[in-house]
Amino acid sequence: MNMVECNTYNYKEVFTMSTCSKYTEEILYKSHSLGIAEDVFSLSKELRENDKTLDFDCAIEKAYSHLTK
Repeated sequence: MNMVECNTYNYKEVFTMSTCSKYTEEILYKSHSLGIAEDVFSLSKELRENDKTLDFDCAIEKAYSHLTK
């Protein structure tokens, strides 16, 4: 999935984040407010190394879910 989508609005290209990216941004904001942002990034990196099929957004979501259980 593309992180940025290109749309044409009034004959100008407008770049917007996809829904998945917006949700990831929300998760990162919440993790920062909980003080676990670094832990989320570390765990998501580990998850992506172990499972090459995970993309950034999915790994962040799984890491956050695991850490906030």
